[in-house]
Amino acid sequence: MCAEYRITEKDKEIGALIYEYIKSVPGLHKSDIAKLVVKDNAHFYRLLNGKHRWTREIIDKVVAALSRYGVVVSPYELLGEGVRIPVVAEVSAGKALVWMEGNHPSGNGFDYIYARDIPGISEKMAAECYAVRVRGDSMIPLLKNGELLIVNPDSREEIVNGDHVVFTDTDRNSYIKWVSFENGLLVLNSFNPIFQPRCFKPSDAVLMDKIIVIIKS
Repeated sequence: MCAEYRITEKDKEIGALIYEYIKSVPGLHKSDIAKLVVKDNAHFYRLLNGKHRWTREIIDKVVAALSRYGVVVSPYELLGEGVRIPVVAEVSAGKALVWMEGNHPSGNGFDYIYARDIPGISEKMAAECYAVRVRGDSMIPLLKNGELLIVNPDSREEIVNGDHVVFTDTDRNSYIKWVSFENGLLVLNSFNPIFQPRCFKPSDAVLMDKIIVIIKS
């Protein structure tokens, strides 16, 4: 006896979401993605219209195809599986880098990490966090250029000597450093000896949040 073949509401939702991503790119047509995913364009159109079952293999191919056109999406997002953490900025572990978050709406970023991919972090915790990408080498060997950091927002009151932080000053210069408190000043320290400590008044800190997870590359 053959198994019964059914289209689910989830199949329809996935197709509709993928079509919205395709339409978000000026000049991109569903046929451009279809030719990168399946042999038969009509098959892909049936998928988009909720008239065929999605498989994980095809979803992975769609994600790869969309990335070629600058669309960042995860299979987990399309499948509705788990909490994602937005990567909202690149922050300096070297010379000052102006905080550039791209005016992302709350909960959004230019890339995403899924909580299920991060050992030791619950989805409840992940729902409150954001992530930044390291740029620079002042925190070598602990942090390398390009690595991702999970940050606990509004955690300034919890920060103590030796904690690793994301810091932004009144000129929107941002740093990733380890912090110490000396004579009423905030001192941002590096591991790389060629970088000298930087001192700030507490009022200079527009943002100072604690780094809770390092995702090694």
